[in-house]
Amino acid sequence: MNSVQRKRVHLSTVLVVLMLASVLVLLNVTGRLDTAPVDDDYCTVVKRGWPLSYHYTVYHRTGRYTGVRWYYGSLAKDIALAVVVLGAEGAAWEWLMRMRDRRAHGA
Repeated sequence: MNSVQRKRVHLSTVLVVLMLASVLVLLNVTGRLDTAPVDDDYCTVVKRGWPLSYHYTVYHRTGRYTGVRWYYGSLAKDIALAVVVLGAEGAAWEWLMRMRDRRAHGA
């Protein structure tokens, strides 16, 4: 094998990283419902973000809409965690594929 071929990334690595990225995006954009008491009324809180919630929407039982709150620091931490997880997973998968190739070629 020449040096150009060794620096290529396996297609399976790209596919596995892409699948994990789609799971992380789905976890971050799917809303989780929670009920919380506010004064003498209960309201529904929709939280978005994983593992930290960066987006809150509050709806009261009486139909009143309180609004949306964004936490950009939590969003930045969620993005940083996703980048670290994807990088580590990609490096580990690529290492496994290269070990498999070495065994298959008898090196």
